[in-house]
Amino acid sequence: MTMIANFGYFERFNERTARVYRFIEILLLWSYRLAANVVRKFVKSPATILEIGSGTGRLANILSGYGYYVVGADVSLPMIRQARRFWRPDFINAGSWFLPIMPGRFDAAVAMFTLHHWGGIMPHQLGMFMNR
Repeated sequence: MTMIANFGYFERFNERTARVYRFIEILLLWSYRLAANVVRKFVKSPATILEIGSGTGRLANILSGYGYYVVGADVSLPMIRQARRFWRPDFINAGSWFLPIMPGRFDAAVAMFTLHHWGGIMPHQLGMFMNR
């Protein structure tokens, strides 16, 4: 049985699509490493990082390997199941427009290849979740 979260969202990822993304992430590995290096430049480890739209978990896993505590949020349960193959990051089922987290919980947030999925929230609104 395929489980899909119902956020009233226009796009759904099933198990097959999530498996395909695992292959796509191999082609994009350079970009995930680049993003991780940018995070490392501006946010010193150990720190807490929120990844919005974590998908199959590749970036969250790379950042965890550098000593960050990472929480990945994704609207797709099949994508989260793929991401959980990594043992270090934590993943939650949530959309960018409704993040069930407390203000001030994270030192930084990162999102890759996701802005077209965000609905009504704008990136500048994420500041409320950051430590000051």
